[in-house]
Amino acid sequence: MEKCIFHILKRHFAISEPLFKDIKDFYDKKIHPDVLDLNDQKVYEKIFHQGNWAATFQFSEMMAQNFCKKFKPSSIEDLSIITSIMRPRSNGK
Repeated sequence: MEKCIFHILKRHFAISEPLFKDIKDFYDKKIHPDVLDLNDQKVYEKIFHQGNWAATFQFSEMMAQNFCKKFKPSSIEDLSIITSIMRPRSNGK
């Protein structure tokens, strides 16, 4: 995650060499679980309802993407349900 934030700061905030403090500040202010709005309907509408994502864990398969477009999740609980339904099953073990 640190490396991802490093590249975000370089590319989108024009910080040529982000320091750990810059990375931590970004994390604390923007993506720490305590500051995320898990009920932001714009995220659900623009990402999950329209299938606008790539390589998102548990949602990269076409079946999961189509399911999201039809089901239209609107909460973190809905996403949890979808990942439970779409989770690959083992060989009966």
